[in-house]
Amino acid sequence: MSDREITIFHSPDADDAFMFYGMVKGGIGYPGYRFIHDQCDIESLNHRAHAGELDVTAVSVHAYSKLQAEYVILSSGASMGGADYGPRIVALKNLVLGDGVRRRIAIPGPMTSATLALRLYLKAAQIEAELVLAGTARRLESECRGGENLFEHYPFTIVSMDFIKSDQRRDDFLRTCPELVIVDEAHTCAHGGK
Repeated sequence: MSDREITIFHSPDADDAFMFYGMVKGGIGYPGYRFIHDQCDIESLNHRAHAGELDVTAVSVHAYSKLQAEYVILSSGASMGGADYGPRIVALKNLVLGDGVRRRIAIPGPMTSATLALRLYLKAAQIEAELVLAGTARRLESECRGGENLFEHYPFTIVSMDFIKSDQRRDDFLRTCPELVIVDEAHTCAHGGK
């Protein structure tokens, strides 16, 4: 009888790799099973877990809140950012949110912990922002005036990196590039030099 193969998916983040290192490198084994691993960005893993495609995977804490009936947290660990680690807002210059100035914010994906942290912050700061996703874009674009794209129209937008991967969306996004980018698990965003 051949061993049952279980693929362990995680993001390229060091904390994810550390949690699964023993299994992946053969330091931990179990008779009848063979463990292999693969890496992917966290938002893709969130979606694949939601579709029930993966046996063992890293997901964001935000996505896990909707997956806890299908998945359990392994005893090998879990992590969430803290004061010195985790989602960060990155800007080209020192900015203050809530100063009344129009802002565009890029996020790694709608179900990432970075997005959850940002939305909680914005709510506490009483800043209203539009979440730009494939499912919300048509409604948001219907409010734009002639020749204006949604990144120009709305004072605060939170946009998924996945949403702006198409050539047209990427060009609009880059032309009106956000001042703030939330960086968390965004390892594949520079793929192909774009």
